[in-house]
Amino acid sequence: MSRTGWSWQICVTKLEKPNTIFFKVEITDLSTTLSKKSMKTKRWTPLSLSVLATLSVLATAQAPLFAQAPSLGIPMATVPVAQTGVTIRLVNQTSAPITYEALGDTQPRSLMTTADVTLQQLNAPTTLTFFYQDIPKDRQAGTGLLQATLAVDEATGVLDVIIRPTNALDEDVSNLTVEENGNVFVF
Repeated sequence: MSRTGWSWQICVTKLEKPNTIFFKVEITDLSTTLSKKSMKTKRWTPLSLSVLATLSVLATAQAPLFAQAPSLGIPMATVPVAQTGVTIRLVNQTSAPITYEALGDTQPRSLMTTADVTLQQLNAPTTLTFFYQDIPKDRQAGTGLLQATLAVDEATGVLDVIIRPTNALDEDVSNLTVEENGNVFVF
């Protein structure tokens, strides 16, 4: 049997002699610079059935699964990322105060009705969360839902995020993420 994968290889060779069965096991570490010849086992060793069963499972096992970052789809906008960070202008066009926070950069803050705030030098990647301060979100009733409209000022590189009320569940968002490359996604 032979199995390559991960960064090693196991070879088991069966040798039958009268009244005895021997198995030769060769384990080769493919991730090192050692030559295959120096890794070989040169003596014959009797192995128990449990060891053979384990080797058989290892030899036929699938390669391990690796976690992959979820696909975020097509970005809603792309902003320039400067050495000093990202600048976001948040505008509240609702009839109630909203709470917002740039995770890792600010503490939760309030933004009054029809007010705006400019957040400068936010580290990228960054996530901005926002929600009504006093109106609980009820998706069944369609209350407390917000939508975000994005615009990038090409001259200054500032991302304008305009928050408006909505009753449409499919338009409701409360998070905005700017990746290291400047791609902007809303959730």
